[in-house]
Amino acid sequence: MNKLVIVFAILLVAASARTTTFTCGDGFQKSPNGQICEPCRDANCKNCAGDYKTCATCKTGFAIITGTCVACPTGVKECCAVEKDSKALKAISCNDGYTLLGSVCVQTLENCMERDPTSFMCKTCVDGYYLNNVTGAGSNKVCTQGTITGCSKYYNEKNCQTCQPKYYRALITTDSETTYYGCNSCTSDCTCSAEADKCTGCFNPNLFLKTGSQCTACSTDAQKCSKCADKVGCTECAAFFQKVPDTSAAGQNKCVAFPDNCEAIDTSKLGDTLTCTTCKDGYFLEAGACTACTTGDLNSGIKLCNAKG
Repeated sequence: MNKLVIVFAILLVAASARTTTFTCGDGFQKSPNGQICEPCRDANCKNCAGDYKTCATCKTGFAIITGTCVACPTGVKECCAVEKDSKALKAISCNDGYTLLGSVCVQTLENCMERDPTSFMCKTCVDGYYLNNVTGAGSNKVCTQGTITGCSKYYNEKNCQTCQPKYYRALITTDSETTYYGCNSCTSDCTCSAEADKCTGCFNPNLFLKTGSQCTACSTDAQKCSKCADKVGCTECAAFFQKVPDTSAAGQNKCVAFPDNCEAIDTSKLGDTLTCTTCKDGYFLEAGACTACTTGDLNSGIKLCNAKG
């Protein structure tokens, strides 16, 4: 008999331990005796107080107002009261297809870059689109893709504000004698102004803009010049070439090759002919020129020869 009492007492202790460790899921609260989970009175409540009536936190899509869960407005994923105990709600995050503007979720407008803060209608479209007034119930300004060749920014369907590179803005007249601003192509591979044959910038890094508004090769030998700039020509030369003033073109530069087998030159003496100061491995400097080392040169030590390997 005593053994049965002891076993029963152990079971009671184990049961008591279990009731103190379990937790209830969302929308439920422990009963007063702590043995079961009772549902909150508000079906939209995530965590409620001991009386099951007062909600502490609501499920996603609902906000707590005076202890009750109120649904967020259409398009709102998360919201809260503007102020404590206020019935007004403000959006924190939006559902897919909606955009947060201030504290309000508004339906997303495709390709719209800027919206009016009061009416939420689109004010500006992204590049390549223009505002198109759609009539009818619930009408709104939507962004429609433009069809003017070479246009990047639009005033409206018929008029281009800014043209793409390699195009310039021009007044165009149609067969019906209607005029509008479109885009004409530049005559060469460059950006141009209102005159198609006058470039204002070059695209190819091996070209530069000369005074005559034409894109010209940096050098007659493209391998000599590694970088050039408008009106001055070459600004950086390839390895074993030196940038020097071009005496045949005022204000411009050109690239002159190092002497044969030369590794470094005297930069204080720049011109069409360069003076070598250091030769490449296997050569020695003699009378300003680099001469190949021979076996005798290496062994005799009479001539200083750079022969590393």
